[in-house]
Amino acid sequence: MKLTIFNGSPRGKESNSKVLSNKFSKGFLMSEDQKEEYFLIEYQGKYENLIETVENGELFYIIFPLYIDSMPGMVKEFIDTLEPLRGKLKGKKFIYHIHCGFPEEIHLHGLKKYLMLLTEMLNGQLVGVITSGGSEASRFLPDRYKFFLNLEELGKKYREAGKLDEELMEKVKNRKQFSGFSMIMLKLLNKTGILNVMWNKSLRKNGVFEKRFDKPYEEKNS
Repeated sequence: MKLTIFNGSPRGKESNSKVLSNKFSKGFLMSEDQKEEYFLIEYQGKYENLIETVENGELFYIIFPLYIDSMPGMVKEFIDTLEPLRGKLKGKKFIYHIHCGFPEEIHLHGLKKYLMLLTEMLNGQLVGVITSGGSEASRFLPDRYKFFLNLEELGKKYREAGKLDEELMEKVKNRKQFSGFSMIMLKLLNKTGILNVMWNKSLRKNGVFEKRFDKPYEEKNS
């Protein structure tokens, strides 16, 4: 069986999505009879090559990060182009992997429901929606990181059983939601400024640090 990977991250080849998809496919490809095809979803206006790939494929792994509680615009544009294929997608299998920099995986639940409904509307076969919180540092983590090993095992188990292992799906979520004690500690840390170091660095780099609390759409009293 051939696994067709669609990476929908705006960071492309340098993305966390690329790192995570590599781990899943590594487990999937442990057998010589398995193959892989990899594509970047990029703003194109037209997606003829990707549409043709969907028409001819059988198993798709679509991965992208959470953007404004939804998906990157180019992923939405790509999905919109699949609508005319509804009659041709029956029996084709879809695995989605969505992830976010937020530590809490619960941020992904709304998008997960949408993807489940979307696959039904397209007449495709949903294998499952993999969700992972706290993925922002994935590009900098060692290969033997436990999260990565669980993803590899998830890909391997799917190849062997034809379904996503529920226990491993839970493990790759990382943290679903902070506990009450964790929230107290985070609030204390937030007051020190430590949690904003990375963001403040980026804001200074782009010359907008002094505007970080601006509210341009707030109504002004005349």
